[in-house]
Parts: sequence; structure tokens; C-alpha cells
Amino acid sequence: MVYLLVALVPLLYLLNLGYFQVWSPNEAFYADATRAMVQSGNFIDPYYNGELRLNKPPMTYWLVAIGYYLLSINEWGLRLMHALLGLMTGIITFLIAKEITGNYKIGLFSFLMLTLSVQFFANSQYASP
Repeated sequence: MVYLLVALVPLLYLLNLGYFQVWSPNEAFYADATRAMVQSGNFIDPYYNGELRLNKPPMTYWLVAIGYYLLSINEWGLRLMHALLGLMTGIITFLIAKEITGNYKIGLFSFLMLTLSVQFFANSQYASP
């Protein structure tokens, strides 16, 4: 049963990435600023509604740009890298728990507890730093 859950977690994270439209102002900011970056080829200066916005570090824009290059400029591309980073954080949690305890099952349960927690899952489905 535990192995089935572990196998289904990536599907849970990747299945509905493009289902919900961008409605949050914060996510819309990253979506549009990164769209402008990709279209202009300027990956240093983020512009939103024609205004230079230097409030945040550029890594989030760059992660969204990678998703846009892989899946086109849409909701899937916007959220892909954040979902993959959420899954990788779960894998790192598994590896750390397994290393500390020496128990493979504790690593699996740690992975499941993190990746299936509601707040962590919600943040992994949302393009924001």
C-alpha cells in the first residue's frame, strides 16, 4: 500500500497543473512578467504591465521560463517547475530520513507525510516564490 501511494504521488502533483486558470494576483504577476521575459529575450529585467519590477529575486522567473520553454506559455508551463521542485523536496526528505534513521520505511513515510500534506501540496501547485 505504501509503495502504491509513493507511485501515485507524482501523478497527483503533475496531473492537474493546467486545470485551474491563473486567478491569484501573485501568480498572475509571475506568469505575465515571465511571458514578457521569454518574448523579449531579456531574462534579467522583469517587467509587469510595462513597469520594471525588481522586488523579488529572479529565480522564480527563470523557473517559470524553463516551464514555458518545455510546455509553451500556459498554466502547465507556469506551474511545472514548482511541482517538480515539490517532488524533489520530497525525495530529498526521503533520503535524509533514510540516512538519519537507517530505515527505508521511515524514509518512505517521511516522503509521504511531506508530499501529501495539504499546505505543501498547495504550494507546489502554485507559481510563487
